[in-house]
Amino acid sequence: MANTAEVINFPVPEKVQQESRMADLDNGYLRLANQIQDALCVVELSGREFRVLNAIVRLTYGWSKKEDRIANSLIADKTMLAVKHASEAVLSLAYRNIIKVRRIGQTRYIGINTCLDAWAYTKPKCPKCPVSFPVAEVETQVITIPEIRDRRITAPTIPENRDNHPQKQGEVSPETGNTKDILSKTNIKTDLTPIVPAGDGCEKPDPESVIQGQPKTDPVRLVFTHWQKEHDHPSAKLDDKRRKRIKARLAEGFTVDELCRAITGAKGDPWLMGKNPSRKRYDGIDTLLRDAAQVEKLRDMAGDAHAMAIAQGQYSATTARNLETLQRWAGGTDSGELF
Repeated sequence: MANTAEVINFPVPEKVQQESRMADLDNGYLRLANQIQDALCVVELSGREFRVLNAIVRLTYGWSKKEDRIANSLIADKTMLAVKHASEAVLSLAYRNIIKVRRIGQTRYIGINTCLDAWAYTKPKCPKCPVSFPVAEVETQVITIPEIRDRRITAPTIPENRDNHPQKQGEVSPETGNTKDILSKTNIKTDLTPIVPAGDGCEKPDPESVIQGQPKTDPVRLVFTHWQKEHDHPSAKLDDKRRKRIKARLAEGFTVDELCRAITGAKGDPWLMGKNPSRKRYDGIDTLLRDAAQVEKLRDMAGDAHAMAIAQGQYSATTARNLETLQRWAGGTDSGELF
């Protein structure tokens, strides 16, 4: 008996064709001046700068605004770039006067520079420089050409002595030849001693001024010291993990002052200050400076008296909202002071 095999044809699932996206004005549109669009056609931009600039146009003119509060993390989400790369592109565009960046307190507003003549349309010549500095203005000088009768004027000659011979700069040495006898026979190792001015004695550096081979002006050290004082961690050490986290935020464009304000503003977050199910404070540098969005959020909370009072348990969030509603109803303004 011959062996036979039965072939079973299983049904193959049909591929569902996805509908292609079609641009439609019903889904929204933006109003952009034709002059700005013409300028965008000729300006030289890198790939990241092009994506970041279009994101800024979308986030401003797309909402019928000339400028708006735009964080680097929002631009990074819009362009699918890293926050560091988005921050560098924003700085480059600002230096080239293509966009305007202004600050009101702790808030940063970004918008397109409508003064098109101020744009730097060409890329920087130096690839490592983020900005192409404008060409220096040419200073015009008027040069007077001497007339024919002035050609008889002779150029000044080397000053001579009264014997009409050039002055000698030194006597000829009988031993070494035509050289200057300036240095005497001194032993450099023993006879020459440095002269120390009075009151400027050589002192050893303060051991506290240099910590782990780095001065106090180190930005990482400044941020770490501020965190120790604000959150009461005097015995904490600046290990490699904390140093790496601080350097990462500095590399994204945040200044030392902004990181310090974010560390201070963390006191206004009830969850970080222990009002959570575990009753645990999350005030470590790794948490406070986790990413750019966290830094911007905590930075903006610095100076918010109501948030600080809620986090410290002076009154509840419901009470704070009721007080703010009462102030608005009474026509008063919130001065930021606690009640």
